[in-house]
Amino acid sequence: MCVTKDNLNAPWLNFEAGALGKSVDKSRVCPFLFRIKRSEVSGPILQFQSTILEKEDLFKLLKSINDACDQDKIEESRLEKGFNVWWPSLVQELEEIPTSKIEKLGQVGPESPTEKMLEEILLLSRSNQMLLRTPEELLPASYIKNAVEKRDTAHGVNGLSHSSIVDLINEYHSLRNVIKKSLSYQNIDGAGDIVFQLDKLGEPIHYIEQRRRRWLSEQEKY
Repeated sequence: MCVTKDNLNAPWLNFEAGALGKSVDKSRVCPFLFRIKRSEVSGPILQFQSTILEKEDLFKLLKSINDACDQDKIEESRLEKGFNVWWPSLVQELEEIPTSKIEKLGQVGPESPTEKMLEEILLLSRSNQMLLRTPEELLPASYIKNAVEKRDTAHGVNGLSHSSIVDLINEYHSLRNVIKKSLSYQNIDGAGDIVFQLDKLGEPIHYIEQRRRRWLSEQEKY
């Protein structure tokens, strides 16, 4: 799915993205963002892991496509060698594509270091949000439960009392305050989206924090 300035807000693109999200494994759908930033994307497309025109990012896409080929996939070393050979030609041909009127209207100056940093924060937040929607794909619940029980039995502690959880909660609140304070002094596109994604990331942390408070309250009764 190629996303450009011209079709970014097109109803048909959002319709197709929504339909694909319901009928196809999300890991098999990848929007390619051409001449747009990740912070400009909104709507159903956000549910997919996007790719931008950067060498490392595009190679990850090719690698995932190759891995999906199962028995027909080629060796990664061969894939990487071919990619490195054809990468300059790909970039040149894409750069030769004429700029549309919509793109010309939206052209701005070079990206500042702050904008680049916030773009990366937004990407990480969206990636974490997608992971939190289906965390069992990374670590099955049964595995986590078994690992926590084994550790608690070995050390004689309750999982919610561990100092690392306290550190996680404190560091999240500190990070959120720093980012919101930084955004309040700068007029940056997508700032509201960054705060929204950060708050979504904080939902499971707030849940852990509440569970820990209840556990501490129960311990004080005994």
